Amino acid sequence: MKNTLFILLATAIMLMSLTMVVSHIEKDNAHLSPPILIERTSLNEMLVTVKKFPKDQETLELNILIPKSKYVTVAIKELKLISSKAHSLKCSLPSCFYTYSIVKIREYKILSIKLHSIASLHGKVASVDSMSLVIKWRNPIYSVDAVKYSPIFENIVKNIVYNPENLYEFYIFQGEEEKKINYIIITDQSLNDTCEIFIQHKTVRKNVTAKVYTVQFINSTVDGYDLPERIRNFIKQKYNESGVEWVLLIGDNSTVPFRYVLSNENRLPTDYYYAALDGNWDADGDHIYGEPGDEVDWGADVFVGRIPFNDVNLVNETLKNIILYEMKTNLTPWMKRILLAGGILRYENETGSNLPKLDSATVSDFIADILPEGFSHVKMYEGEGLSPSVYPYNISLSYSSFSNEFAKGYAYINIIGVGSEDTVYRKVWASDDGDNAPETDELSLIAFVDNSTPKNNLYHQSVIYCLASMTCAVDFSVNCLGSYMIKGYMNGSVAFIGPTRNICFPDAWNKPGDGYAFDLNFLFWKLAFSRPLEARKPGMLLYYSKLEYVLSLENITLNDRINLYTLILLGDPEASIPIDDDGEGPQIYAPVSSGNIYDNVSMPYMLQINVTDPSGVFNVCFRYKYGENGTWSSWKPYTECNGSIYRYYIPFNEWSNYTGCTLYWQVLAIDDDNDVPYDRAVSVSEVFVGGMLIDDDTSPPQLISLTYDEVFYDGQKRGYTVEVKMYDDSGISLVRLGFFFEDNKSMTWITPVSQSGFTYTFIIPRNACLPHIRKHIKFIIEAIDADCDRPNDEEKFISRKYYTALIMDDDETPPKLLNVRFEESGGDGIVDSRDYLTIYAECSDESGIGMVIFNYMYSSEGVWRSELMFNVGGDVFSYVVPHPRPFEDLFFYIIAYDNDTDREGDQLYTNSTMYHLKVYGVLTVYFIDQSGSPVENVLIKLVSNNTVISSAYTNSTGHATLKVAEKGGYIIKAYVGPIEIAEEFISILSEEFIVMSGELFTVTVNVSDADGAPLSNFEIAAYVDGESIFSRFSSESVVYIRPVPRSKLHIVVTFYGKIVGSKIIDVDRSLSIGINCSVSTLVVKVESLLGDPMEGVVIKVRELDEVFLTDADGVCIIGQLPHGTYTLTIQVGPITEEKTIVLDQSSKITFKVPLVTKITVGSFEMYITLPMMVIIMIIVVVAAVALILLRKRYVR
Repeated sequence: MKNTLFILLATAIMLMSLTMVVSHIEKDNAHLSPPILIERTSLNEMLVTVKKFPKDQETLELNILIPKSKYVTVAIKELKLISSKAHSLKCSLPSCFYTYSIVKIREYKILSIKLHSIASLHGKVASVDSMSLVIKWRNPIYSVDAVKYSPIFENIVKNIVYNPENLYEFYIFQGEEEKKINYIIITDQSLNDTCEIFIQHKTVRKNVTAKVYTVQFINSTVDGYDLPERIRNFIKQKYNESGVEWVLLIGDNSTVPFRYVLSNENRLPTDYYYAALDGNWDADGDHIYGEPGDEVDWGADVFVGRIPFNDVNLVNETLKNIILYEMKTNLTPWMKRILLAGGILRYENETGSNLPKLDSATVSDFIADILPEGFSHVKMYEGEGLSPSVYPYNISLSYSSFSNEFAKGYAYINIIGVGSEDTVYRKVWASDDGDNAPETDELSLIAFVDNSTPKNNLYHQSVIYCLASMTCAVDFSVNCLGSYMIKGYMNGSVAFIGPTRNICFPDAWNKPGDGYAFDLNFLFWKLAFSRPLEARKPGMLLYYSKLEYVLSLENITLNDRINLYTLILLGDPEASIPIDDDGEGPQIYAPVSSGNIYDNVSMPYMLQINVTDPSGVFNVCFRYKYGENGTWSSWKPYTECNGSIYRYYIPFNEWSNYTGCTLYWQVLAIDDDNDVPYDRAVSVSEVFVGGMLIDDDTSPPQLISLTYDEVFYDGQKRGYTVEVKMYDDSGISLVRLGFFFEDNKSMTWITPVSQSGFTYTFIIPRNACLPHIRKHIKFIIEAIDADCDRPNDEEKFISRKYYTALIMDDDETPPKLLNVRFEESGGDGIVDSRDYLTIYAECSDESGIGMVIFNYMYSSEGVWRSELMFNVGGDVFSYVVPHPRPFEDLFFYIIAYDNDTDREGDQLYTNSTMYHLKVYGVLTVYFIDQSGSPVENVLIKLVSNNTVISSAYTNSTGHATLKVAEKGGYIIKAYVGPIEIAEEFISILSEEFIVMSGELFTVTVNVSDADGAPLSNFEIAAYVDGESIFSRFSSESVVYIRPVPRSKLHIVVTFYGKIVGSKIIDVDRSLSIGINCSVSTLVVKVESLLGDPMEGVVIKVRELDEVFLTDADGVCIIGQLPHGTYTLTIQVGPITEEKTIVLDQSSKITFKVPLVTKITVGSFEMYITLPMMVIIMIIVVVAAVALILLRKRYVR
């Protein structure tokens, strides 16, 4: 009855208004659209008038709000045509001047009209100047159940329609809202409990009444062809009963399935089916949904989002992530940032398409232009390849650059690229074959975001709009990019909008209105940034932008349908950040504390703070810690309050246990702003530094000095000594030393062995140290003072570091064997059995040499013997081996021991290398001639298997000694030159002696010059068969050549390097011969021009490279020279003279020097030559004549 009276009253009011005045609605569009007049001419009629069409605008779009009525008509009432003119037609013309369609949004009906100023009528082009349309309806229904009222949808309608003033006339919401449910969740029963906290959050904190329903419940209680239809019917049921606005589907396609639309060959999964609840989307009943012609109403009645997980943990984390996002209240800078990341979708004439370049930067730039004041953006466009983006950008698009920016935190992110289920790619024109057109093999797809991109945007969850195909294909991959971005906690995305299949882009897009995906993308952000932060709900923005797009279309193409169907929301459709009326926590100031306090004062420790807040203070808590690195206490409510002053008292029996520490404290204050749950703001103060909790003896014992050796040697007979000097005002109650060795970590504590005042002496036993040679001993000092005023009042000193000493061997290096050598008494370098073999070892060591052992073995025995070597002076030791065994190998080595014997195993030794000597046997040969006299210089050879084993010449006594390495039979041969003069066979088993003899002669040679004078200082050699058997330099003229075998002997005499004589003789006995040589005597005489002998003149003989001087007679006897050519040079003062002579007999050569005299004054000498004498005489004569003439002149 009440509702009926209300309707009658409203009708009466409207009729009265119509009779009194006609409602005029006239608007001037901001984009220079023509004036439009809307007149409500009757209860069921409205007149729309376009006064004048502009010349540059052929189509006008009008969205008119009309009442709920099943019968609506639109007709032309008046039309003013323009006279026919020629038109340049770019496309086909509409066949009438207007078209219209009706879109229903919840209970609101919107008439979408397209008015055309040009049309093709009956094959002729006609233009219209103005137009009036009449809109009529019958049986309108103005009353609407109040439970269906939604402020959000009401605002959408107000912003869309041209006549929002009529809204409250056409739609009157009545009734109670007790059954109102704003938000429903549809999920599997296994996830029912997981949603409970989220339901409480929405209902209590956000005042959005929410409930969860299971798929199992819906499937068993609701009618429908299949599960998607039953779920949709259930949503319709809840809409009609409770006015649901928001729907969240939780589960993958197997739990809460998509509705697949269009043909079976091109099935597209969509959630739009659950949002637009009018009609059944299958007008022809073929169960192929959403086809052109099917009953699809594009106006959403609820806003739908999806969390595509079945896993309890994933769902729980994702819901907690949304709750955390919605609990943000302060507008921090990241909430005013958008990241615009987009690549190039198509290059000009790509693969011969003849299409223009399609760069997503175009739409990104338009989005950047509509950002609110104070909003910042980062543009990330394609900067690589042969045709990068021409639009300015901040950062070049790449995987790393996107990851780096994502981690910085952006409230909003727009992504456009080439997509797959888990990746968005950049398309880069990488190379060209020269035709300046990109082919497939010249293009590279490079990922810039995928399901491995680090989600490092902690606490900065984003709303992401992704225009990249398949990125929300959760029916293909549960880990698609959209799923990856929304799962997790405190990071990633709180809402991800993307397509479930391939998205359709326009052939060209230069501005908003050019259609398809870019228009949808632009409209989303335009609607978002035209609203305050708390109203930017992703579900509302998605379906509102789709509605705006549909209303702008005259015909919905297949590509339009694909885009509208496939773009879905993963995440909470209602997610938003509220604005707190008091978002700041209380002000905390003026900290005060008890300051420094001593432990003998038995009183609590006071902490005081001032706290104020416009909303009042709900609670103040204190916490504290002792020392900077101490552990914080729990938060403790204040003890007393006086106005804005709050105090807390720490009990004495607590703080007195922390004397010596500085007290640090902090305050937590909560305001009393409790408009909604979780509304209270919290402030936490800085850390305040209180006073010092002071012990009356605050300092531990002091280490005054520490005396110890850094090295302990094993030769020290006393243990390792450490002397410690400690001091404390209250005295020392305990001092001890703890030590351990680095190879044994077990700590041993010892007390002092003595004390003198505050000086304590510790001794670490020597026998404890000796097993740890070359290891470190580490020790610390611990001392406790005698301050015992209260329990635990004493102070302990522990040295801050381990003191370290090295336990060392006082001689840790083995002896050095500087030299090992041997000497054999024979002095020939070969050890034989007649030798005395002396072995020398030169050793050194810092502790001295204890002993040196000679170890030897003969090869025939194989037994080692050792002998002590004797010191023969300094560090040299020797051992004599008399007459080593012949025909043996003697092996030996030396061991030298040092004299360090402080402890067991302390003595070190050094082994020499192994030495090997061969001991030879000795064969003595005594050679005599036919007369029994010993013969010198006979070559004795020991031969085995035609190989000479050893050889030696007989000495002046006729003996030759040969060294023999091995026992056995040998042939002994005797040679003079090439002539073998004797041969014997001998078997050598030990030392042997043998006598050999042969026929040998002596040749006596008298050597003289060409004049028969004896010649001396020459070289003489004798040859037998070209081999020298005798060679000697002789200073005597007589030479004895022996021994000489029976042979043809060639004797050669060499003088001054020239052969001057030779003779060949047959020797068959001893004989004497003479050799007359081509040598003569040369004499040189030097005299002056006047015939005077010149003494001391230098004479050089070029061929001899010798210098001679003349005697007082001016004579120089050069002496005997080989016959030949000689060049003689003399030098007297400035005069040099040279003569070349041929010497073939004794000669005397005279040099005449053109000198008159030599003048000597002291050490000065001057030679006067004949030309100089003539000049001097002329000068004298001229001077004399001049003097005479001068004298005569003066006489006159």
